[in-house]
Amino acid sequence: MYRMIQLESLVPETLPGVSLFIKHGENHVLYKNPDLSFTQWDKERLLDNNVTHLYVKSAEMSIFNQYVEANLAAALNDEHLEPEVKQAMLYQTSVNYVQEIFDSPAIAIRQNVERCRNLIQHILDDVMKSDGVMPALSSLVDHNTYTYVHSVQLRPTR
Repeated sequence: MYRMIQLESLVPETLPGVSLFIKHGENHVLYKNPDLSFTQWDKERLLDNNVTHLYVKSAEMSIFNQYVEANLAAALNDEHLEPEVKQAMLYQTSVNYVQEIFDSPAIAIRQNVERCRNLIQHILDDVMKSDGVMPALSSLVDHNTYTYVHSVQLRPTR
């Protein structure tokens, strides 16, 4: 089984540590081995061919999630990325993290509290320094009010 990832979540000249696949019809075809760097040339070639998503094996999502989280600060500080792209990255990273937690036993949740804190810090930092993120968040709220209300209701209390 495979999970879709956004091309923008890959930082050029880095080593994602997982196999990357392209979907061709109903098949997933290996694009890049885990021991090969993802390059700017790879990104440009994929974009030139209108490829905006790649796929990762479900069993490797935890590794990929940690790769994205480790590179999130650099991506969020990339002035070439539009605020909507940054918001999409934050959103997808958050969804991937929550899915990973739901798939994990309770002990793993306690072990991943620091990852959660780091992810929340990235979100807050980006919201505080960017004028474009709030309109993007607003469009998400408009699109899915139930998810937004549910998220607010689940906020941590002290």
